[in-house]
Amino acid sequence: MEPDLKSLFAKHSQALQRLLTRKVRDPHLAADLVQESFLRLAEQRGKEPIENIPAYLYRTARNLMVDHSRQNQRRRTDLVPHEALHDIVEDAPSLEEQAVAAQ
Repeated sequence: MEPDLKSLFAKHSQALQRLLTRKVRDPHLAADLVQESFLRLAEQRGKEPIENIPAYLYRTARNLMVDHSRQNQRRRTDLVPHEALHDIVEDAPSLEEQAVAAQ
């Protein structure tokens, strides 16, 4: 018989929280990622059996951490004003200049 979610949380949440806090350096974000990992475990358990529940939790938490990091990177690049991008000059000739040179 599989352990219930409450006992799994009691057994694994603190270690998972410590690991994530070391990785993301934000205890509140780490707590959110731990909770989301357990929510995903709860959703998955009704579908098909999970052979290694701790591995599933750690893999899910890692994936959530990576997704969060990617979203933050995307937000940072979205904050660059479009006018700043016009100042970036490419050293290579444009496609039009390459076509004229080829003719």
